[in-house]
Amino acid sequence: MSDGLEISSNTAMKEMSPDRQLLTKTLWIHRDKMRRFYKELTDYNNAFKPFELRHDGFYFNLDNAETAKIQGYGLDMAFDNWPDFAKYLSGGWFEEYVYLQCKPYEDIGVIQDLCLNVKLNLKQENTWSHSAWGAEYNELDITFTDGYSLYIVECKAGNVTQEQVMKLQNLVRFYGGIEGRGIVACCVPPNTESAKKKIKDARLMLWSGGSFSEQLKVLMNGISESAKSIGESR
Repeated sequence: MSDGLEISSNTAMKEMSPDRQLLTKTLWIHRDKMRRFYKELTDYNNAFKPFELRHDGFYFNLDNAETAKIQGYGLDMAFDNWPDFAKYLSGGWFEEYVYLQCKPYEDIGVIQDLCLNVKLNLKQENTWSHSAWGAEYNELDITFTDGYSLYIVECKAGNVTQEQVMKLQNLVRFYGGIEGRGIVACCVPPNTESAKKKIKDARLMLWSGGSFSEQLKVLMNGISESAKSIGESR
């Protein structure tokens, strides 16, 4: 990539089994119940630590053998070798859900280069990046292109803050340039006026809550129509 950047890693669709996809889609349906787990899960996000949580009809367990178990709302599942299960429950599931909703549009050619959890290395000579972000890499939740512009999707299972919106705005400017597009995807609409205003002022798109599917569809239809118009004008 340009600007002293290179892709470090990218989570692909092949890692999502049918059972994991079913789990992810079920958590979306019960996303309001999932919000009640997030505070407790923070104790298990930074390092492997077994846990057992039960609320609102869900049961989540991670044992010493790194086996994750899920029960509730028609689910009775077990997954081996899932040490970062807490991170998935804390919001990783929503990133996967958004990816799964975008994937059919890549399959039919509306969008291209759909990626999940992209880590972009920041090479040493790029001193601006190091001072701005204080890390060796930036992680982008979801990215795709329409053949011309780069779209960066920031996924938030919890509340959206003004700081998170500003971070996305800066990422879009840096990686996407003048044609870059940013999308805030969230389980519930932003609940502060400052976050709402920042999204509007930064000209970011919003996919949120019960309107998520329709908002995604509107964007994808717009990309498809633009591609047709460009093709017809040639």
